[in-house]
Amino acid sequence: MIYSVVISKNAAKILTKVPAHLVDKLRFWIDGVEIKGLSAMQQIAGYRDHKLKGERAHQRSISLNMLWRAIYTVDVNGELTLVSIEEVTPHRY
Repeated sequence: MIYSVVISKNAAKILTKVPAHLVDKLRFWIDGVEIKGLSAMQQIAGYRDHKLKGERAHQRSISLNMLWRAIYTVDVNGELTLVSIEEVTPHRY
């Protein structure tokens, strides 16, 4: 399976305001998905990868720290799996 990760315009814009160490953590996750695959990265507990509920049931989320999270979608097309980071946002508790 081939994995490719893209960052939406909205997410890229928000990433300019996110602390640099969290951007590095997201880039590490992206590299891991492209090299090892999505299922391998979902096993890393520090990212707390989980499926969202309600209107966002088609999306998943990873935690960059206690405040920031990245929301992504997965589109499988034959051998290519496209992971699209839709937004990076502070998590509201």
